[in-house]
Amino acid sequence: MILGVLAEDFRSAQSLIMPVVLVVMIPYFISLFADLSTLSPPVKLLLMAIPFSHPFMAVQNLYLQNYGAILGGIGYEILVFIILVVIAARIFSSDKILTMKLRWGKKRAKTATA
Repeated sequence: MILGVLAEDFRSAQSLIMPVVLVVMIPYFISLFADLSTLSPPVKLLLMAIPFSHPFMAVQNLYLQNYGAILGGIGYEILVFIILVVIAARIFSSDKILTMKLRWGKKRAKTATA
């Protein structure tokens, strides 16, 4: 929602949201093709830092009755949610929503001064 508001039109909103979609796809494909318990600790920590990976790991943890990992993932997702809601509330409660725009690669036209 925050990234979509910063865009000027729907095409730029799609390009702003694309990195988020890629971050969602990484843990999904890793959970499909690899056993998460056999990954190296740095890779496992990287996956655990991505909030979108916890729902993919929840199914495996349910089968293994690893309820601590499930509750930890839920807690982490709630924490990330609260942080993002606070950021969105600050943006929407100020005048920044009217003036903030992200422009990727668009150059402003220079005006001639007399």
